[in-house]
Amino acid sequence: MGLPGIIAAGCGSKVYLSDFNSVKNSTRVHSIMESITIRIYDRIAEQYSTIDPDLHYFGYTWGQWNDDILNLEPNIIIAADCFYDNGDDYENILSTVVYLLEKSEGMFITTYQNRGYNNKLLYLIDKWGLCTKIASISSNYYEKYETNAVIDIMILTLPLKVTL
Repeated sequence: MGLPGIIAAGCGSKVYLSDFNSVKNSTRVHSIMESITIRIYDRIAEQYSTIDPDLHYFGYTWGQWNDDILNLEPNIIIAADCFYDNGDDYENILSTVVYLLEKSEGMFITTYQNRGYNNKLLYLIDKWGLCTKIASISSNYYEKYETNAVIDIMILTLPLKVTL
């Protein structure tokens, strides 16, 4: 879930937002997203009466297959910092991403903070046959916020299909 998806919906895109799936979390996420959505839609309607946002949300856990995920055909998947901890979920994340990209030939965009587990992540990206582009955030950003964290923007796609 997040602001980029809500803004995309406000610009007229069909958007699906999700967060970790649990009974308790699903109710919380639904309530939060409904509240945010109503406020943002009201502001959008004030400024741009021609846009009718198409925003949906559901609970989801990477690597679990349900109707919500099986029916998606996204052009762009945006995930905020989903590669963290010791890498136990990396395979589940990438298997879901590959499944969705195979259906839509889209792209997966995420931020990634190197926490020392990048060898496992790079191995799995190669294992799943994904193409990777990494854009590092400018060093001016780090100086401004006085942080040592290195955060990259990573774009994953499937290789181009060549037909003869």
